[in-house]
Amino acid sequence: MKNTGLSRLLKTMYAVLCMAAASSCAGFDEEGLFSQVRIVLEFPDGRNAVLVTVEGDEDVSFFRNINTRRNYDYPLFVNGTGRMTVQKGVYVFGFDAVADFGDGTLRRVRSAQHRQPSSSVDLLDGEEELVVKLTWLD
Repeated sequence: MKNTGLSRLLKTMYAVLCMAAASSCAGFDEEGLFSQVRIVLEFPDGRNAVLVTVEGDEDVSFFRNINTRRNYDYPLFVNGTGRMTVQKGVYVFGFDAVADFGDGTLRRVRSAQHRQPSSSVDLLDGEEELVVKLTWLD
């Protein structure tokens, strides 16, 4: 029995080493690891903010890869849209922010629909678009 387990382990290790060697010889496509994400903000009243600035620490405002646990910084959202580059994967995110509507109106908003692993989003393509529904905080 021990020989069978050891033999299986050795075969598995050999297969992994062969795959690693083959992938390094083929030239690693680093661009294939990342996704260009366009985030579109959707406000409760349908208006569009001129500028939205994300606030808070990583416990409140985060864009986190579930597998690597890496957090990404949010962009400034201009005219309700922001772009960022992230490693392909499964993400949870949420944030609190201040929305400036350009007419002197400032409102605090929150994104909370994808904060838990059960509501995560898959970002697996080279280009992705996320429509993020916001709620008012004040």
